[in-house]
Amino acid sequence: MSAILRYGPIFGGAAFNRKFQFLRGPYHGACKQSRKDLHHSIVIVGWTEKNWIIKNSWGKNWGDKGFFRVKRGKNLCGINTYVMYAIV
Repeated sequence: MSAILRYGPIFGGAAFNRKFQFLRGPYHGACKQSRKDLHHSIVIVGWTEKNWIIKNSWGKNWGDKGFFRVKRGKNLCGINTYVMYAIV
């Protein structure tokens, strides 16, 4: 959260499957999360009290108008495994 506040959106990797394409609310279920399963790039753009807000690069027809939410506090889908931001 502090990196997003200081630098803006951060990017990372995640292990999602096709069901995320149709997700319209927060995802709190199970998914793969090991480093070898990370196959998708994401941008974490913000958060709510309970969820990370994630933007996908597949356009507005994916998820909830191109965004979806994943429960904070867990490494759900591996989103905490590789998180990066640029310092300019």
